[in-house]
Amino acid sequence: MSLRLFRLLSLKESLEESQVIKFAMMSPVDVRERLTEMLYADLVQVREIPKGKQDYKPSNVLFFWNVNWANALSILIDRTYHATHNVLVRLNQELEENALLIQKFEEEQKNKEKSARMTEEERSKASWVKEIQERMEDAILSLDDTLFMLTDTTDSEKESRRL
Repeated sequence: MSLRLFRLLSLKESLEESQVIKFAMMSPVDVRERLTEMLYADLVQVREIPKGKQDYKPSNVLFFWNVNWANALSILIDRTYHATHNVLVRLNQELEENALLIQKFEEEQKNKEKSARMTEEERSKASWVKEIQERMEDAILSLDDTLFMLTDTTDSEKESRRL
């Protein structure tokens, strides 16, 4: 649901809370809850505009929400680096725990014959570890692509500000 609100706010420059509720087709309680969570996460910002000059009651104030792009990109880059680190740590852990098994499996694959040294259970586990290794390496490449796009976006924003 938060993603729906984030996308909506990204498409529309700035929306009043009632417009967000209407366009997102969500309950007011859910919208306020999600917007508050995104505000605390520094993904969105709120601008308060009083309806009148007399008093500053919440009922007499319009709240306009918009995406805080600079912070949102920074947070996404940090989280992507963190995810990449986690995948690398897990990959290294799996490889260290199963180093002997993988070595036996690769030797057996080179010789193209089943050796008596490996049981069927060991072969199965070794192929599973190799599959996990490939998936984690694919995940690292995907995260790297994401980082490239995010950092390219921040670089282009910095360039446009200089002009």
